[in-house]
Amino acid sequence: MACPTSLLPAAAPFFPGPCHRAPQLSPSARPFQPSSRVVLVQWVPPPRGWFKINFNGSVYHDGSGRASIGGAIRDSAGRVVLALAEPTEHSTVGIVEARAMIRGLRLALGLGLRRVVVEGDDLVLVQLLRG
Repeated sequence: MACPTSLLPAAAPFFPGPCHRAPQLSPSARPFQPSSRVVLVQWVPPPRGWFKINFNGSVYHDGSGRASIGGAIRDSAGRVVLALAEPTEHSTVGIVEARAMIRGLRLALGLGLRRVVVEGDDLVLVQLLRG
């Protein structure tokens, strides 16, 4: 592995001394251990003649005030009809997820699509939609 300071001289203040090992960032830091529970998630197509809108929202918690939405509309054969990714106004994750869904629905309507199902990963939003 290359020394970080040879790849990026600006990193030198963060790597004093020899580069044979990375500095200890925290005495309580432990190596990442993945969960032993594996859940296989697979895209399920909508019924024939229908379209599926998959959507997602992302809020950056880095003080930048940034948020973004994205999604895709696919037909029952899995072909992408439209994909989107764009910035949006910063808010809570739930609100940003809802914006992503609404944006996908508006785009579908703009394409003349009326038989659509939506799928997202925000449990609260899904429960609200299901009533």
